[in-house]
Amino acid sequence: MKSKSGVAMDEDPRNLNLVRCVQHGLYYDKSKASGCRKCMASAREVVSKMEAQATVFRLGDFRRKPAQRAFVGLAFALVLGFLPAVYYCFGPGTTEARKLRVEQELLSRQPGTEEIMHHFDELDAEVSDSHHQATRNTAIVWVAVTSMAMLGWYRIT
Repeated sequence: MKSKSGVAMDEDPRNLNLVRCVQHGLYYDKSKASGCRKCMASAREVVSKMEAQATVFRLGDFRRKPAQRAFVGLAFALVLGFLPAVYYCFGPGTTEARKLRVEQELLSRQPGTEEIMHHFDELDAEVSDSHHQATRNTAIVWVAVTSMAMLGWYRIT
């Protein structure tokens, strides 16, 4: 036997916890809820308002403001990409130029013959090339890390 709500009303052991709401006339399971769905509607609204007020900052808020998301992400990615680029610029990127400058210094202490002057000029050109190569590689490191950071930012937000 079933009522209009579709809930079985016979004396099945599974239905021993079904109770009819006095105020609304709806059936609910008293082992799972303290009232019918209409009684609990106002409580659900209060809980949803409390959840909305409890979280002040969410990363998902950037989705509503795409321009802010893009500029904050770009700033974050540029700063994050700048750190390894600076390390490369002052570390591995300049070792070759330093070695060439040391060799130039040793040549400058010798008497100024034509051969030494020619070798000194060659080293000067190599130092210049080394600086250009280090600058290029630093830019590549910066762009690569910035791109990865920007991709990560868009994945997170």
